Amino acid sequence: MATAQRRRAPRTAANVRREQLVRAAVDAFAKHGYQGVELSTVAAEVGVTRNLIHHYFPGGKAELYLDAVRVACSELAQVLDISADVPLERKQSANTAAYVDELLGPSPNYILYARASHSSDPAVREAAMAFREHLIRGMAFNHLGTERPSKRLRAALAGYVAFVEATADQWREQKLRDRGALEQLLADVLVATVGATAPRKS
Repeated sequence: MATAQRRRAPRTAANVRREQLVRAAVDAFAKHGYQGVELSTVAAEVGVTRNLIHHYFPGGKAELYLDAVRVACSELAQVLDISADVPLERKQSANTAAYVDELLGPSPNYILYARASHSSDPAVREAAMAFREHLIRGMAFNHLGTERPSKRLRAALAGYVAFVEATADQWREQKLRDRGALEQLLADVLVATVGATAPRKS
């Protein structure tokens, strides 16, 4: 009597498997830092072998980390609403709340971005700076209708982004409970920053 052949489980599509590895890497690098992550741990989390990571990421751990940072920054960028048909008041409130969620967690995405912004690796730092540039352009568009702010406004908004991150970090570390006060503070400072540096109408 012929033995029935076992059906093989369908293989996971390459793009899906790659995405799974990067997503697992985001969480691992955020939790343990670059030095604390072993590729075998990331592979086990997804249920594959370490060799498969090298198949998708020939550059090994460094390449996987760079992709994880890029994905983290890309997902962070999605919290900023720049819809032209949404009133500024509603966008600003929602944008502030969404970003504060990431910072106060702090979320794995924010942890990777924050570390990447101080990285000595040019490619890693570039990914973080691209996200920061996205924030700057988005705020300029929401408040002034332009994604090409003046140098003066760009510098002020870059400072504002740093202020937001430092203030939220302190809020979290000091275990301050009044989140509403934090969001109001950040909103007020943004309005003041734009108002103080926006081009004057003659």
